[in-house]
Amino acid sequence: MSFVQRFGGSLNRNVPLHYRRRRPLADGRRVLVLTAEDLLGRLSALVPPPRFHTVRYHGVYAPNARLRRQVVSGAWGEPEPEPPPGGPVPGPTVRPRPRRLDWASLLKRVFALDVLECERCGGALEVIAYITDRPVVRRILCHLELPSEPPPLAPQGPLQEAFDCTA
Repeated sequence: MSFVQRFGGSLNRNVPLHYRRRRPLADGRRVLVLTAEDLLGRLSALVPPPRFHTVRYHGVYAPNARLRRQVVSGAWGEPEPEPPPGGPVPGPTVRPRPRRLDWASLLKRVFALDVLECERCGGALEVIAYITDRPVVRRILCHLELPSEPPPLAPQGPLQEAFDCTA
């Protein structure tokens, strides 16, 4: 919202904006004349709400389509295609979809850092416990002579002033 507020503050509200369309509207106009508030209102209507799926599938790609299994074979949670006639007939195998990645896999993916690999020998490490009790964590960190308090927060910088773009 801060970008929209800064953007809205930088527009001259008294100057109308002319938007030229490629195709005419139903009434034949090709140029829309908008104020800054109208433009921002139209743009903000296009922003989807958080966690809203913007991709929709229709036809045979729709989730409940009758022909979907013939078009999208081997998709998550669906049986793999049947083998050709004359071969062995195994039961349908379903690949389980992982619910989410664990923290070690996320760190490895984002930072290319394998936290489950020993720094000395390169062997695999194993997580034996998750410690979330603050006093216990503080005692362990003090024993290891590591900082047990979080770093102080930096002071907030100056707010960006609205500036006039008309030159």
